[in-house]
Amino acid sequence: MRNTAFLIVLSVLVCCVFGCTSKHGAPDTVTLVLEENPTTGFRWEIETDGEVLKLESDTYQPAQVEKGIVGAGGTRTFVFSVLQKKECLIHCRYYRHWEGKPSRDTKTYRWNGKTLEEI
Repeated sequence: MRNTAFLIVLSVLVCCVFGCTSKHGAPDTVTLVLEENPTTGFRWEIETDGEVLKLESDTYQPAQVEKGIVGAGGTRTFVFSVLQKKECLIHCRYYRHWEGKPSRDTKTYRWNGKTLEEI
């Protein structure tokens, strides 16, 4: 069972890195996966150029843990449609919305029209 789960996670991560490709070789979608623990109140907020990347889905998947364990984190998955094959940035902010601007963590990713990389 653990081997099957590992293979599924590995497959998802490979898809996240490379996206789903069109017949022209460039991805039609871009997937960004970030670790998150909403039980702490923290959540990822993202900002990007909506003319280049359009957010299609934002989902949370809890980590699989032993029965009875509470407060474990998981992953937040953002899937974008590629509207234009040009460069843009995705700014990510991990914070508690009721606390305002201070962030626990920030990340920035560069989409160059073909690949996504953290900068």
